[in-house]
Amino acid sequence: AMLGPRPGLSVAFVAAHLLAATSATSYFVAPEQHEQQQESLSAAEGGDGTRGSPLPSIAACVARLRSPGDECRLLAGTYREATVAVRGLRGTAAAPIVIAAAEGAEVVLDGTAPLSGAWQPGGKGSWELTVPSSATPLGGVTQLWLGREMATPARWPNALWSDRSVFNFSRWRTFNGSAPWGPSSYKRGQPMTLYDAGGADGLGASGLSAKGAMFIGNIAHDDTFVGTVTAHSAGDDSFEVTMGPMLDKMGNTKAGNSIYFLEGLPSFVDQPTEWAFSPADRKLRLLTADGASPEQATLPVSHKVQTYALNITDCQHLTLANLSFFGTTINAAGGIPHLTLDTLDFRCEGRRSEV
Repeated sequence: AMLGPRPGLSVAFVAAHLLAATSATSYFVAPEQHEQQQESLSAAEGGDGTRGSPLPSIAACVARLRSPGDECRLLAGTYREATVAVRGLRGTAAAPIVIAAAEGAEVVLDGTAPLSGAWQPGGKGSWELTVPSSATPLGGVTQLWLGREMATPARWPNALWSDRSVFNFSRWRTFNGSAPWGPSSYKRGQPMTLYDAGGADGLGASGLSAKGAMFIGNIAHDDTFVGTVTAHSAGDDSFEVTMGPMLDKMGNTKAGNSIYFLEGLPSFVDQPTEWAFSPADRKLRLLTADGASPEQATLPVSHKVQTYALNITDCQHLTLANLSFFGTTINAAGGIPHLTLDTLDFRCEGRRSEV
């Protein structure tokens, strides 16, 4: 005999699908300064996730995303949080999970923090600040901003980020083509001797000791290598460089069209907006644009404290939209099926890169 329809099962099936279609929830989050303005909320408790009572952090909002179609909507403002782990989220093609700015909101995820303290006069008109280890979660001062403009890591020969002269190859130094060429006899882990081209603008004439500086060399206008100056005496045009332990060969023996510059020593700080950090004594040296103490500067001094704002793992059908990132970025390694990046604005040095 043929079986007739089973109304009970049909109703249950339809009800389940209706419930799934209507279970998606939009949660709202506000930055800390917004929270402080809400007398009914405490920083410890936060809100319930509605627009009128937003959650206190992106992390708290992401923790509530469970079902396809769920959304975390960020209200306008600047967010400074520890890296938010975004993992295990399962949207669908029809109902992706969304982390995005609320409609019309300007949202910035900021990976920098201000530097404060008592600045003392340093050499060559610069200022120095002792930075405690608690203020440097990345181990030291690795990137510095004056306002929203990235300051220049101290280098020789001089060049600046602010006028983009760091990209001008005439601001690099050349090698002595008549001297022995270190890369031709390079051996992994062993120092090689290089010779500056000399002259009035040469390394020897600068009077600087380059020992401990970072070496950045573009060899034969082809490959760029990074190492450490392990031996040099002020007044000498020759210096020794040790490359990283993973470099097994240089692969080129042309000195005539190779160039280099040095970076990172406090003694290199001699032009406005240039800086250097010494891990040994944790002193940050900075030459401000007007020479005044950073404590009196109109542009705040801040530094990088975060590598990633969002760390995305084990997700699918996830959308990030209408967010700006300053001094930080996102990590989505290991394959994230159907990850959509819609109008993301990344800024690290006063300019923007939009996705």
